[in-house]
Amino acid sequence: MQLELEPGFERIVVVGKNFVIGQQIKRSRSWQRLGHHGRWLVAIALVVALVLRFSWLDRSVYWYDETITSVRIAGYTKEQVEDFFVPQGRLVAPSELAPLQRSGDRSWSSTIASLATETPDQVPLYYLLLRAWTMVASDSVGAIRSFSALVSVLVLPALGLLCWEWLADRPERLPATGLAIGLAAVSPIQVVYGREARGYSLAMVLALLAGWALLRAVRLTGETTADRPRSRRAWMVYSAIVALNFYGHLPLALGVAAQGAYLGLRSWLERAAIGWHGLRQRAIAWGWSLLAALLAFSPWIVYWLTYRKPMGWIDRTLEWGTLIQRWGLNFSAIALDWQALFDRPLFDISSATDPVSLTWPWLPIGLLGWAIAACTVDLWRNTPPAVWLFPIAWAATPLPFALLDAIDGGQRSTIARYFLPAYLGLGLILAAGLARALTRPGRRAWVLGAIGLLWVVGLWSSSRSVVAITWWNKYSSYDDPAIAQVVRQLDPPIVVSGNGLRLLTLARQLPDRARLIHIEEPSLPLPPTVQRAIAYRPKSEWLDRLQTDPGYQLSPIAPFADVWRIDRR
Repeated sequence: MQLELEPGFERIVVVGKNFVIGQQIKRSRSWQRLGHHGRWLVAIALVVALVLRFSWLDRSVYWYDETITSVRIAGYTKEQVEDFFVPQGRLVAPSELAPLQRSGDRSWSSTIASLATETPDQVPLYYLLLRAWTMVASDSVGAIRSFSALVSVLVLPALGLLCWEWLADRPERLPATGLAIGLAAVSPIQVVYGREARGYSLAMVLALLAGWALLRAVRLTGETTADRPRSRRAWMVYSAIVALNFYGHLPLALGVAAQGAYLGLRSWLERAAIGWHGLRQRAIAWGWSLLAALLAFSPWIVYWLTYRKPMGWIDRTLEWGTLIQRWGLNFSAIALDWQALFDRPLFDISSATDPVSLTWPWLPIGLLGWAIAACTVDLWRNTPPAVWLFPIAWAATPLPFALLDAIDGGQRSTIARYFLPAYLGLGLILAAGLARALTRPGRRAWVLGAIGLLWVVGLWSSSRSVVAITWWNKYSSYDDPAIAQVVRQLDPPIVVSGNGLRLLTLARQLPDRARLIHIEEPSLPLPPTVQRAIAYRPKSEWLDRLQTDPGYQLSPIAPFADVWRIDRR
């Protein structure tokens, strides 16, 4: 047998039936040395990740959606919360509302029923897991959020598992895995949603596991006959994880669709190597796996198909400048949270415009976009479709909705939590691209500087969100701490609202001597003993009637929306 050396290879070492290229040995060793140092960096990143996710969990405002989480795990519906204030107009102390957010008093089935009957788009897996957690850790704000923080830490090993499978047999696998974990540890979008009493961190873990299971199943498909049982088991694992994706966070269906697009396009591009039989084999395996997952999810699909809840705010048309600005802010949240530089919220989903307007921040946003575009082109040019297609498919999930918002109006594409797989895809592109760039001696110093800058900026902005009282992701509750301060200045502190859940949210920030009044009926007056109060998101009909009543004086309180001071004349 005659062996020929390709240009650039120094020698060939023959070990049994294995041929090892000398230059490749040297390259492998260099990566191993980088990996050795990288392991220390990853260990530091893990410690930082723990600090960012678990510090001061009860400091920031427990906002409206988180209150709904507590109500759900307690087994109550929104209607039952409203009924608690009956008869309308009575004065309620904050301590009286505690049972509405105390898990364990009602049955587990009441939690499932509250979701199925009122909000089946909020799938039950997270709520059931959280209810089990609170039965051990208590239902305080810190305990509830600690579950999300714990699951958010699990994103890091899940990300490592995915990268290891995604970049199998690639020389950049080890450094890319370390970079992906290190960047995710301080990524603002990961930290913000990892500290919120919602299912978003669980969604990221499930998305990563689904991606890993798919890549593993594809790798095992089409191998020797002896591996067919392993292949079948791999596809069964993928199907089970996809079902958990559906039960964990319904928008993850976008990620599953992206995986299907990835597999279809990859198989088409590889058809010369795998043949039509291999292409058909993959399509059938994925199709059956998806069908089995949908069948497992079918009991909940029945509730979801009968669900018709108007979401007027999601269809609100934005000004072009606002729409583009939100895209830029959401895109850059993988590395920098711009809320750290502004006193007002970045987003106002109830308005066509936002409170802040970007100027110079467009420069770093553009540089980040250029870096990710350069990494994408590098992967496309120098890696097979199995590698470059995967993160691009995830990263592209918001594009159809962005096009829909641009043409038909709406703000679907501006809500970051709907497109969590896109952030995972962008992170993979950035990590793999930077890892490849490290191999080029002329660029090594620049790349190390860019990695350090990304890490420091992410750490800084994430640290700011950790110690903040309120943040952009609180949306409609962003001003609640300031509003609660206004209420506390009254003697006695009294607040009236037409929304029971809003009162429940605000009550956490009020002393027990405060009194809450729920009024929906337009003709119902304030109790005669109340001389002054703060109207917080009152019913418009009730407010209109009060404004025409000469017995009351109403004054709007700036800069808050729909907050008024009421004084009896």
